[in-house]
Amino acid sequence: RRSPLPRPPETHRNLTPNANPNTNPNPNPNADPNPKPESLARTLASTMDTRAAVQDLALRLRRRLVAGPYQSALETMNLLRKIIGIRRWSTVEDLLAEVKSVGRQLVLAQPYEMAIGSMVGRVLYFIRDAHQAHLEELGHERRASSAEAAPAAEKTVEDRFAHMLLRQASLKDMVMSGSERNPSGRATIDPALKSAIMESLTLYRDELLTMHEEIEKQALEYIHTDSVILTLGASESVRIFLKGAARKGLNFHVVVLEGDPQPQRGHTLAKDLAKAGITCTIVPDAALFTIISRVSQVVISTRAVMANGGLQATAGTHTVALAAKQFGIPVVCVTGCYKVCPVYPHDMDSFVELGSPAVVRAGIEGADGSRDQTKNVQVCNPLTDYVPPELVTLYVTEQGGHQPSYIYRLLSDFYNHKDLGWQP
Repeated sequence: RRSPLPRPPETHRNLTPNANPNTNPNPNPNADPNPKPESLARTLASTMDTRAAVQDLALRLRRRLVAGPYQSALETMNLLRKIIGIRRWSTVEDLLAEVKSVGRQLVLAQPYEMAIGSMVGRVLYFIRDAHQAHLEELGHERRASSAEAAPAAEKTVEDRFAHMLLRQASLKDMVMSGSERNPSGRATIDPALKSAIMESLTLYRDELLTMHEEIEKQALEYIHTDSVILTLGASESVRIFLKGAARKGLNFHVVVLEGDPQPQRGHTLAKDLAKAGITCTIVPDAALFTIISRVSQVVISTRAVMANGGLQATAGTHTVALAAKQFGIPVVCVTGCYKVCPVYPHDMDSFVELGSPAVVRAGIEGADGSRDQTKNVQVCNPLTDYVPPELVTLYVTEQGGHQPSYIYRLLSDFYNHKDLGWQP
């Protein structure tokens, strides 16, 4: 007698009673039940386009094809505007997560450009601010509609109690309006909210483009006739600031430090100022203490303004600030508000960028090019310095002058406390 053959396992059969086999057990509430091929193709193309743009900017940052805080900030802002504008977003949380992910890639590509993290933080702030304003607008509309639906005359106690409950429900709708439209409990993005976010980003980008003009208008408030100003580096903000004062008829003298081991930066700045009719004198870095007593003020720039009021600047700035404090000379830092970053310098050495020692070593080799004199020498070539807040007198920005102790207030105006720990 033959035994019955075993039945094959029913792996593709739904064993749930009274279940429709064509029903997805875990549907996505945000997905389109019948997506069109054209829509899927556009979404895929926009995603691939934005990923390629992120990789391209990260590569250019890593290779220093995009250098300097201003260019890095502007390129980061343009990239984030492109990502937010051309892609479709289902919820606010997804948009915030994508912006943070892109920001981490850019920061890891160039960790010493603090302006990249500052731009990402500002974009996160604009998204949250636009979302909050959108919720408040929806709440006002619902309260207005509930007030129109309420009875004109409330004659009984029951009517008054029902109207009070209706107003409380409208207040709850204002707070939960973004969550109730999505079964997953996350706030959704509609075209009005996306348009408000893009408008905020466009306005801020326009502010970046006109930042130097606003700084130039304040030159008369901080530079006086017959002043002797000491500066170093080749900052565009300082260049425009000094040129603006000279264009308005002020006569002053500028002393420029060479900035070894890259003296071409100091010479380039001095030539540019001399073409604008400003009297300039170039002195070597070793003559700082010789000339500092004749200086009326020090004007410097920065690559980043820390949360405690300190700054990250060109190498040699810390020495200049120490000498200025020794002689009681004010130190004025000309910078844009986009450089204010919510980072505390707990480890000051981590903010000092080191360059190739070949530039320094070439100056101490033998006359015949031999390296016998430097074979046992360890050469360090710092490109940046950290200057503590007690050595800085004033920050001049496009929004006016601020003391280092006021930086904490700018942080609360520029960033949201929920986005302070996103950086790697």
